[in-house]
Amino acid sequence: MRIALVEDDVTLANNYQELFGRAKWQVTHFEDRLTAMTHIMSSAPDLAIIDVGLGAEEEGGFQLCRQLRATPETERLPIIMLTARGDQSDKVFGLNLGADEYCTKDESTDYLIAVINKLFRRIEMDRRSPTEERIAKSVGELQCQLCPGASR
Repeated sequence: MRIALVEDDVTLANNYQELFGRAKWQVTHFEDRLTAMTHIMSSAPDLAIIDVGLGAEEEGGFQLCRQLRATPETERLPIIMLTARGDQSDKVFGLNLGADEYCTKDESTDYLIAVINKLFRRIEMDRRSPTEERIAKSVGELQCQLCPGASR
């Protein structure tokens, strides 16, 4: 899996790259919003992990999230906001912009890896064609009549 990591702190980014590398994930690091947006549009990573504050752009990560959600090619890209900003209002704002997750940098790396794994499972599910078992839903004797293969 390929991750676009958008983080202005190079030392911190190197730590995350090492952590993700141990999980055998490919990581490309970007320090600013504009470079990240250009690369994400051209390379289609599987996941974007974005810091909120990006150098001189105090809310550059929020802007990048908004841009990615507004662009048809990236509107479904899984996004994790990874930031030191842990106020509930920031979390709510990030999630309302379209981030799939909002993690703070003080959370354990185990938690971050679990969140990433969860999103990668979702990506894999989206890539597979639905099986009849997944399509045909039933509760007791009730079955979905619109599902192909479902009996009446």
